[in-house]
Amino acid sequence: HRDLHSFPTRRSSDLEFEKLLARVESHLQNSLFDQPAGEEKMETESKPAPALLSLLIWTAKSLAMKGSPHLPDWIDKLINLLGGSGEMGVDGAAAAEGFAKILSDGDGSSSSSLTPENNCAFKFLHKQRFFLLSVPKLIAAYRQCSVSVGSDGVSGRGSCAKTNYIKALSCQLKHVPKSVLHLQLENVTLLCCFDLLM
Repeated sequence: HRDLHSFPTRRSSDLEFEKLLARVESHLQNSLFDQPAGEEKMETESKPAPALLSLLIWTAKSLAMKGSPHLPDWIDKLINLLGGSGEMGVDGAAAAEGFAKILSDGDGSSSSSLTPENNCAFKFLHKQRFFLLSVPKLIAAYRQCSVSVGSDGVSGRGSCAKTNYIKALSCQLKHVPKSVLHLQLENVTLLCCFDLLM
């Protein structure tokens, strides 16, 4: 993730950046998203899953800070992991916490690498852009989860998944200005009220 974010925003580095991003995406696709479901997969993939999730989160953070057009696709990847506890070998609650890590200014041990001195490019209003991109996606995924749970008559896994979507949304609130929050206030409020009624 640090290599991804350390590329200066120069046209000459675009091709190199795209190649590195493609390698990371391919690794995650093969190691996480394309793994078969079931107990056998859980036994073999549970250990590396946290590292893979960390790679996904930090890559998405790098893309957000750079203002990359690839960001929406990586938000989708992270949302796909919110489906419940143990989905694809990743705890959905841990994936939800990733939304806070993407918008936070650092976690102490890693924040020192994200500085102008380390050639990091910070796109203006990148936190606001990430929030405005992710909220509609989270709301849509939450509603789809509710529909699926209702039709199947299964409440356990669906309830856990819905909690993850709410958590992913609420984790972001303290990191965005109130003026931006107001743009999505109606949607956020409706989602929280809908959750209380379910």
